[in-house]
Amino acid sequence: MLFTERAIATVAYACACGIQAPNLDMATLKAALKRDYVRCGIASGPHHAEELFRDIERQGAALAVQKRP
Repeated sequence: MLFTERAIATVAYACACGIQAPNLDMATLKAALKRDYVRCGIASGPHHAEELFRDIERQGAALAVQKRP
């Protein structure tokens, strides 16, 4: 799960910086993470898991903005 969360954040960071994002199949990664979040009780359901993805993406993008000179 940690790898997938980091991948989501990395893609969001790259997009916010305007640089080439890693070539990852985000749909597959998010589907697997959604399943794992629900199975482990981290998310109450698929929609809650998607909210968690969006939060990870926001954090990755925010980090890119903080790093700008």
